[in-house]
Amino acid sequence: MIWSRSQAPERPPIDWDLNERLFGGQREMGERFLRRFIELNTDTMEELRAAHAAVDREAIRALAHKIKGGSGSVGAVGLNESAAALEIAAGSPTPWEEVEAALALVAKDWETLRHHGD
Repeated sequence: MIWSRSQAPERPPIDWDLNERLFGGQREMGERFLRRFIELNTDTMEELRAAHAAVDREAIRALAHKIKGGSGSVGAVGLNESAAALEIAAGSPTPWEEVEAALALVAKDWETLRHHGD
């Protein structure tokens, strides 16, 4: 197995200290970019689901890479870590079940992030 959440400590969906540092201490700007990240990546998550249905490992890897980069740029640490694990799993000859497990973590972290603060 490449990686599992049990190997890492539980983290909140957003590291607000990191978010503030990324945006020069401007919390409102960090929150705005986080909302924009979520808006822009809703379609990406749909594409990820379609790639999963098509068993398209390369598309999954590329989409996970995109999510990893964007989530890291707004301090969404949980999603960043799970997307990194999915990128590795999809890009390697691991069993498909491991790709699916990593994808399930990404989906869970995405939903947690989307509903954070509701």
